[in-house]
Amino acid sequence: MLINCALYLCEICDYKTCSAVIQSGRLACSDEESLNYAALCSIEGCTAYELNDLEKCRKNFETFFRIQEKLLSNDDIEVRNIPSSLSTGSTPFSLLIQRSTSFHHMGVLECASDNLEAALEHFLRAAAIRIKSGDSASNLLANTYLRMSRVHFNKQEYKTAFELLQKAEFLYLRVSDGEAPFMAQ
Repeated sequence: MLINCALYLCEICDYKTCSAVIQSGRLACSDEESLNYAALCSIEGCTAYELNDLEKCRKNFETFFRIQEKLLSNDDIEVRNIPSSLSTGSTPFSLLIQRSTSFHHMGVLECASDNLEAALEHFLRAAAIRIKSGDSASNLLANTYLRMSRVHFNKQEYKTAFELLQKAEFLYLRVSDGEAPFMAQ
């Protein structure tokens, strides 16, 4: 419940309260190497990113990434082993989507730190998982394409940046049946 509360507070930009809830969640979490603890680190990393505290963001995103890497075996993240027809929940599909989030977060962090090649590597891994995951991950894939576009823009590869921006926008429109709540631009 604390994870969902912290996620909501982060989404509505109440970062102070979000951090307090995360601290409570960390105290309540008996295993600092669990996926629940990793989720708290992910949310804290997002909060730190939004507050432009890249050091705190890195610490949390790297912990999130490390725990997932440790607990989710290669079989869990091998895209070819996960049928795209699986639904969400506590299935391998859900774990796969969670893993794509850690790659995406690391891409965001590396882009903000101007480590553009590392950012692209992470985004490509996130995109591969999200593509295999099918329609249920379309919005997530659009976000990854949008971030990849930023990396290519920063590398002054404008044609590739624009192509990725178009892919993101297409997915946003597709998800919203043409009435996208926001556009990629």
